[in-house]
Amino acid sequence: MSTLANSIGFTLIFLLPVNSIKTIFEYSTLILLIFTLNTAAQLLHEIVHFKKDRKIAKMTTTVAFGVRISTFLFKMSLIATIFLALLLSSKLPLISLSSILFSSYFLLKRKLKIKVRKTFKILGVFIGIVYSLELIKISFL
Repeated sequence: MSTLANSIGFTLIFLLPVNSIKTIFEYSTLILLIFTLNTAAQLLHEIVHFKKDRKIAKMTTTVAFGVRISTFLFKMSLIATIFLALLLSSKLPLISLSSILFSSYFLLKRKLKIKVRKTFKILGVFIGIVYSLELIKISFL
């Protein structure tokens, strides 16, 4: 439940500057892509903090279903991100390519430890910059 709440919440924050429902529909694939990336990020956070969360009885998706299922969900979120990025390739090529490369890199990771999460966060900032630049570029067209 925490995973879903965080994914929805962060996606809604992304939508704050949107001023029309038409824009939301026009960019619905991008919004879903951001949702899947948020889901992957939250699952990775929960997987890395599993032992600590379980110890304090914090109810997370990973505590409820285990690391194996959460890792599967993490990888499925990344696969969904790649699929959505492919759908965006003609409309938003930089966002598409950066999302595919980012997701592919983390799909290849066997063990999800704190170092992987730190790398995810650092690369995520760069991906966010790419997203911002492309969205700024299309807003001027």
